[in-house]
Amino acid sequence: MGGHISYTPTQHFTGDELCVIATFDTKGKVKPLYIRYRGYKLDVLKSFVESEVPAWIHMRCKVFDGYRESTIHVIYYKQECRWYIDRYKNLSS
Repeated sequence: MGGHISYTPTQHFTGDELCVIATFDTKGKVKPLYIRYRGYKLDVLKSFVESEVPAWIHMRCKVFDGYRESTIHVIYYKQECRWYIDRYKNLSS
């Protein structure tokens, strides 16, 4: 899981790789539904696009782990079809 190295210009933003179940529509919208991170299953209650460029989408997700709600920031790399935790945004929130 965390052993993957992303060779993109924005690789300094990415932390651990995430397992995500998401929906994709024909207009290019992506909506994460569930996230697995370090053994925890997180239900995504709401997601908001913080920024989007051709290579990636940065999202803020309100999640529930079964006990409490919290917010995490994730990045979806379109070419890689991979999700990562945004290590800088999550350290500062």
